[in-house]
Amino acid sequence: MSFKAENRYINKRNNKLRKNILLQDATPLPKRLRSWNSFKIVFNNENFYQYSFLKYHILVDIRYAFKHFNQNTYHERRDHLNGTLYDTLCDPLIVVKTDDYQNNTKKLTFYKPFRTQDEILHMLMFQATKGKDDIYRFKTIYEAGSLDKVDKIIRATDYSTIYFKYDE
Repeated sequence: MSFKAENRYINKRNNKLRKNILLQDATPLPKRLRSWNSFKIVFNNENFYQYSFLKYHILVDIRYAFKHFNQNTYHERRDHLNGTLYDTLCDPLIVVKTDDYQNNTKKLTFYKPFRTQDEILHMLMFQATKGKDDIYRFKTIYEAGSLDKVDKIIRATDYSTIYFKYDE
């Protein structure tokens, strides 16, 4: 699958990321959800949103996710991106699975590009960590500060890339 992502997004002549194609594939950036209630409605008014993606079971603690957009490890305000969570989960561009053998953890990272009216690209990354019960739980969502991480994901090995939207 990664081979197809590279074909779509990496210019073979100069080996650089084709930002114009990524921007073309990006979804319009949704408006910020201003309240807890408006955020929760997107997730069917559930406190815990569960769904399956491919063969993986995902669980999102909605209250934790909403809070995480303002209170996170790096003390970044991300509330302007809170409308992107549902789309990133349910309609990602690329999903990569990583195994951290040193810490005995498995993670799924969902990637999705968004654009503003000014054609500014926002690449969102949602990460879920596998629990002992084989359920992947929401851990974090953040915006890629540079396209270096995006480039790395696009060039991920076929073994690591479990989903690519344009894989036909």
